[in-house]
Amino acid sequence: MVSWRSKGAEMFSKKNWSRARKNSEPTLGAKNMPPTPIFGASLEDAVRASHIAGTPMVPAILYRSAEYLEGKGKDEVGLYRVPGSHASVQKLKKMFDTGKDHNLLTMEAIDPNDIATLLKLYLRELPSPLLPAVFVEQFQSVISTDRQVCHSLRGMLIRLPRPNYIVLSFLCHHLSKIASYAERTKMNVSNLGVVFAPTLSIGSVLFKALLGGYYDP
Repeated sequence: MVSWRSKGAEMFSKKNWSRARKNSEPTLGAKNMPPTPIFGASLEDAVRASHIAGTPMVPAILYRSAEYLEGKGKDEVGLYRVPGSHASVQKLKKMFDTGKDHNLLTMEAIDPNDIATLLKLYLRELPSPLLPAVFVEQFQSVISTDRQVCHSLRGMLIRLPRPNYIVLSFLCHHLSKIASYAERTKMNVSNLGVVFAPTLSIGSVLFKALLGGYYDP
């Protein structure tokens, strides 16, 4: 029997992940739009206002934060668990709320914990959950056998609104990479779930299914 723990992350791989990348052209008209806050905006509006040309169709805040943490957060013990500085996070939030692109990798004196806290803050301030409540309820109703979970989860994911699917896909790929650094960060899939399951308003079982549990010891 195929185990969902070895298949979960494949929900977003290969053919499905291409949905998140194939439309990575520049966001048309964004430069002519009046500045609107990115935090608290719908995914569609945030992408329209801040998408970086040539990258997956996600808001710049998500792309730049993930890019930075995957590059400079590999050795940060407790990444995503240890909170950042409130003052620093608010300053970063104000920067990205303009809709402008800020390459964090080129900036000095940045604490990875500040960036991790910023990313979580963005997700918490979304006007509607990344995974709608009806999706979570459907998932809970099909937890019976490994094969059924794997098949049902894949079927439900592809029915998500496209912006939600793309952002969730991007986030799960990012968190899978962070989990692969668990020997250094002490943040495996289970520990990341303690942080992100409440942030995403989902249960720990669903969180582990989305990431596949590849990197847990």
